[in-house]
Amino acid sequence: MMSDTNRSRLLQLLLIVFCALGCVSASHAAIPQANDPDAYTEKQFRLDLLDYNKRSMSQAYLKIGKRDPKWDDLVVELLDAQAVQYTNSRVFHKARVPVEVSKERKTQIIKQLKELNCDDPYVRYIILLNSSSKEEGYRDSVLDICLEMSGSKYPANCKRSVYWHFASYLQRQGLEEKSAALVQQWIDLICESVDDQSLALEDQYFMFRMSQDEIKSQWLPRWQEVCERIEGKEVANPWLANAIIGFYHAEAAWELRSHSYDYTEQHKGWDDFVNHLSVAHDHLVKAWELAPHIPVVSYKLIKISVCQSAGEERLWFDRAVDAQVDYYQAYSYYLWASRPRWGGSLDQMYAFGVECLDTGRFDTRIPEFFYEAMIKLHKEADGYSYWHESGVYENFIRYYEHKKHEPDSRSSPQWWDSMKVAIGWRLGKYEQAAQLMDQLGDDFIIKVFSKLSGEPVLAASEIYVRINPTTDAAADSAEKLWGQKRHRRAAELLDATLLDLAPDDPARVYLENKAAQSRWKHRSEQGVWANLLGRNDLGGWDVERGAWSMDNQGRLTGNSLDNGLAAVCRLKFGYRYELKASLECLQAPDPQQANGGVLMAYQVNGSKAYHRDILLFPEQQSILAARTFKYATESYPAELQQKNTFHLQVWDRHVRLTVNDVVVIEHRRMPRKLSRTVYRFALGGYYNEPGATIRYDQLKIRRLQQRPDWLDLPTHTPSNTEVSR
Repeated sequence: MMSDTNRSRLLQLLLIVFCALGCVSASHAAIPQANDPDAYTEKQFRLDLLDYNKRSMSQAYLKIGKRDPKWDDLVVELLDAQAVQYTNSRVFHKARVPVEVSKERKTQIIKQLKELNCDDPYVRYIILLNSSSKEEGYRDSVLDICLEMSGSKYPANCKRSVYWHFASYLQRQGLEEKSAALVQQWIDLICESVDDQSLALEDQYFMFRMSQDEIKSQWLPRWQEVCERIEGKEVANPWLANAIIGFYHAEAAWELRSHSYDYTEQHKGWDDFVNHLSVAHDHLVKAWELAPHIPVVSYKLIKISVCQSAGEERLWFDRAVDAQVDYYQAYSYYLWASRPRWGGSLDQMYAFGVECLDTGRFDTRIPEFFYEAMIKLHKEADGYSYWHESGVYENFIRYYEHKKHEPDSRSSPQWWDSMKVAIGWRLGKYEQAAQLMDQLGDDFIIKVFSKLSGEPVLAASEIYVRINPTTDAAADSAEKLWGQKRHRRAAELLDATLLDLAPDDPARVYLENKAAQSRWKHRSEQGVWANLLGRNDLGGWDVERGAWSMDNQGRLTGNSLDNGLAAVCRLKFGYRYELKASLECLQAPDPQQANGGVLMAYQVNGSKAYHRDILLFPEQQSILAARTFKYATESYPAELQQKNTFHLQVWDRHVRLTVNDVVVIEHRRMPRKLSRTVYRFALGGYYNEPGATIRYDQLKIRRLQQRPDWLDLPTHTPSNTEVSR
């Protein structure tokens, strides 16, 4: 027979298993209200918010404003347009309310109201919001408006907006006392609203929802004073009071947090941290009990649950989305709480993403959290390893297929089909990717590969490499040789493979680039100069701007087609190298704008390029050193010809430039904001007009092995900081 002790242990074990199963079941429960087509959504909230904004703006003006038949209709039109703008602020495009007045019409209305000398203070405030603060008399108008608004009968919501906006403006103007007075009036209005018996619960929610983003670090002292005045008092609007107090203490705790991933680790300010969390929890729970149909406090309790290790993250998520099925912050916070660092797991993050996708609610943002979860998984796993799990590819295809057929999708069907190709490439589904890419033909959008950390031209070519057993085996063997640092042998293997391929075989681009990189890598590892040109192809180069070609003499020529030139070197040399070349500006519609040089730390992110430039302007006899050409900050005089030689040395953020054997930039420190993930450089120019042509010759590169002596020289900033553009 089983002893009492063993029976007790068995019961404890069964209880633990039962609880564990319950937790697993709860974590994968269906999202509340997701199957209900009539569930309250962000779109409905925005329509209700628009009604609130119009009631507190144009309808308030009609009741208590300084009316005049000359401008009444114009004022109502303007205030309703501003109400729409407020309503659509920072909102998902599917939830936006229709725009009733165009920007052009709004500008016309403002001009007419100015000509009519409309003197209503709130209308004047809206006009100033849509005007430049540099206009003559702007500051005086601000002071007049604030004075008039304080004595007006406009609702608290209008006054708070005026005081909040202009308090910051006056502070920037150095009028500290007037700014502080407005802040005090703003605090008084918040406290009055908490005890305003005429303020309906729904209006309290709208007011708080529009103010919650203001409860942040730099403004916490203002909210602290509000809380000190209302905490512990009987007020007419307890939901609003509890929401304000709860949010303030949650943010105050967050300001005291440590930067550890363990919230149980005690740190400086620990007691205050714990106390703020406790107060925040109690007040937010009370607010939820008073109005469970309002989602705004529930999402905040998700983060508090993580901080308190309470294990109630899913409970508060479910309560938030039960109130509004697509409440964005609830999804965002729950996904954040599911990370391994907070006690979750990669599996939990993925399961939540699939749960969102399974709802099929593409009329909302819910399915977008599948994609968001996958991006977060990529960051948490430090790569795409988790994406190769079973079912991930199929779920991506399902997601893209839904997006393709959305009637209000911001991207074309061809974009989403192209994304299917990209995900096939990223997850090794090469046969499916090649088939779809061939079907798309000229409709394939190659830049989609950059969305998945791919280099577009290479990624497209690699798909064809992988579906051919011969080229696939050669590419794999080259990778192994690279791992063994046998780069010369890898180049020989790839060159031999290329001999058997047709000139128009799409696999050639990938193999040619890999062969070129192998040759360069072999030379650079030996610490000797590596020739970056010399072959009659563009292997190892990626054309970003303009048309580029390599002639049979090993010279690289770029022709500007629209605006600028850039050919990116695919080999990663790091931040310590030296580069030699000759550069010739052959022709340009405007000789003054003819330029070329090196674009360092080149990175392409979608359609945007980031780089640090060293550009030679022969006609201007100057050299430009800039973050990008648009933000040119420094120029150096130099004696330049049509054809010039240059020697660029780069050591981390420090550069030295010699042109035609003369040191032009002795020691310059480049801007600090350089991503450590960027290793490539590019050749080219910026803002070269169509028809401009430049040519590089004798381009060599070598890795710098030792710290150069010129680093000990002081950095130099020239006195002239402009280049004619």
